[in-house]
Amino acid sequence: MRQGAEATRKWLGEGGKAQFEQWLAGNAGHAAEPMARVSFARCLIIAGQHAAGREILKKVIAEDGLRSTLIDDAQFWTGVSYNYQRDHVSARKAFGEFLRDYPNSSYAKQLSGKFPVAGPVTR
Repeated sequence: MRQGAEATRKWLGEGGKAQFEQWLAGNAGHAAEPMARVSFARCLIIAGQHAAGREILKKVIAEDGLRSTLIDDAQFWTGVSYNYQRDHVSARKAFGEFLRDYPNSSYAKQLSGKFPVAGPVTR
């Protein structure tokens, strides 16, 4: 993972971040926009820019639910970002919400038995 994180940091610094931002700014409403946002957030998280990645994922969750099936990915990667930071309380909460809201997601199998499902939806 370390080599992947270093390569991702390098790529983002050498123009990858600017390319993502430019594409997103120029293609608002494009069918691939939600996937591009999730991909960008994942790159930021892998590169150690956890808070920046979570901000993008929040936007995906808030804005892309009606045109994308990536909401479970965004919620899962929110938990991953907290886990990478060793913020286990926030990771447990994010993963619990993920398991509650997306029990049939392919990611749910990875978390099964590792995290408790959050309580009832309170939104």
